Amino acid sequence: MYTKKLEHCERREIVLNHNAFGYLGNEYKFTSHTLTGLSPEEQVSAKKMKEITDLVKKEGIKIIFFESFVSDKISRTIAKETGAKVDSLQPLSNVTKEEASKGYIALMQENLEKLTLAMECK
Repeated sequence: MYTKKLEHCERREIVLNHNAFGYLGNEYKFTSHTLTGLSPEEQVSAKKMKEITDLVKKEGIKIIFFESFVSDKISRTIAKETGAKVDSLQPLSNVTKEEASKGYIALMQENLEKLTLAMECK
């Protein structure tokens, strides 16, 4: 499912708050530009914020992602500065009761739909 949907995309990169989706990028050949490393609690440096803000502007990235259980404050700050939108992805490490009732496949399909929109896939 992911292979087919992510095969023909205008973009091969996404921006998100931390590297929870690097494994997907490796598997499906897209780059994740992240504000922090693997820990969502890591502090974001001013230098990194500027770097990501400049990247979003330069590349015309339209959506900045954050993980659903992490604060979206930094992502919203960059979005406000660049005109991008903000959306969440579910890394499945923490799920609400409602999300759990949807099941793994449905959550991964929701992530896929958001990724195809962000990467402008056909």
